Amino acid sequence: MINCDKDRYKLRESRTRFKLDRIQDIAELGNYGFDCEDMWEGPIRAVVENDWSLMPSRYVHAPAMIALDRALNSTEMRQLGDVANIIRPIASSQDFDQVPALEVGAADIFENGFIPTPAKEVTVADRWGRGEDQFLRPFDIVMVIKGSVGKVSIAPEHTPPAGPGGWVVGQSMAILRTNDGSDPYQLVVFLRSGIGQEQIRRIAAGAAIPFLQMRELRQIRVPAANPEMAVLAHEFMRHEWRRGPVVICRDVTIGANCTILPGVVIGAGATVSAMSLVNRDVPPGAFVGGVPIRLLGTSQ
Repeated sequence: MINCDKDRYKLRESRTRFKLDRIQDIAELGNYGFDCEDMWEGPIRAVVENDWSLMPSRYVHAPAMIALDRALNSTEMRQLGDVANIIRPIASSQDFDQVPALEVGAADIFENGFIPTPAKEVTVADRWGRGEDQFLRPFDIVMVIKGSVGKVSIAPEHTPPAGPGGWVVGQSMAILRTNDGSDPYQLVVFLRSGIGQEQIRRIAAGAAIPFLQMRELRQIRVPAANPEMAVLAHEFMRHEWRRGPVVICRDVTIGANCTILPGVVIGAGATVSAMSLVNRDVPPGAFVGGVPIRLLGTSQ
């Protein structure tokens, strides 16, 4: 098996279209079995163990990828599907009751911190009473699985409950809801790491528009639950929160001479009284004030 998805084997014809180049070199690799990092030769058993996947990236590994596999093998790991339920959004349909919601899109996923209050208003179908599962819950992890694959973020503590005004994800995304005592902070920090992102890049398919298959995503290896690692992940997320961007959502009122610390998210429709120190997230529709802020009521 030869991985031809390298610049030396292809020529760009357009923004999304390539054609093979150096056909003779590729043929010689296949005919003579030259020792090369672009080629893999192995037993059919390896293909069976990979669910008959013929994606070259599953077999043809560069030296850096071999080192990555060794690092993963030296740590207690589990498959992602064992530590989290992967939930896809329900396609819209007019045949079911419609519930108004706010949709998280790829533009709402930042490299650090939490998901801000989304601005896009949508309606979602409540199919066979399953609608509640598609709403985000506090500390759910959101991953882009089509397009900008691998972008990952986490829902904040003030994520609203399921139902009207709740948060859902777009069709190009998936929800990772941890189970079995797994820590969501530990998982999101790992998926954002170089090792986590490299695993995601390895399984991405599609030339024009990259996408992740659910079967492949469930097999990504992630660290097993580890209390010490979870403590470090919580501290890391707090650090990210402190240095992240300030996000002010729609219909927000902020009084004069307020101080807003980095990483704060002010939810849609919230009101902040004058001279306040905003040192933490403000829930949607809340009325806050003081130094530091405290909840005073709801916005009028």
